[in-house]
Amino acid sequence: MNTRRGVISFESDGVPYSARLSTNAMVKYQDETGENILDAFKVLQEGNGDIKRLRDIFWCIVQGDHSKAAIGDLMDDLSVNEVGRIIGETTTAAFPDSKGEADGAESKPGKKSKPAT
Repeated sequence: MNTRRGVISFESDGVPYSARLSTNAMVKYQDETGENILDAFKVLQEGNGDIKRLRDIFWCIVQGDHSKAAIGDLMDDLSVNEVGRIIGETTTAAFPDSKGEADGAESKPGKKSKPAT
């Protein structure tokens, strides 16, 4: 796992993949579904999510050119729990907590870090 750059590496049937919750991935999700990805995460955390929402999120964060059907097959190979773990790790890497666990920074999302002295 390369959390400094927000990339999460994983493997399925010996094939390496990487996932990243980048700005472009978040925009891709919103363009595709009309739903803000942060709202989607909230729905999933409340236990009201559906498998289509989960697949759409995974489709947006898995790097490379994959069809939704291929991502669905990948999810079947991995298991829903593993997909949830990968999505969770990409989210943590994209939005590190105030202690900067994911990237070593001491800032919160949307706030500028103080310059080094």
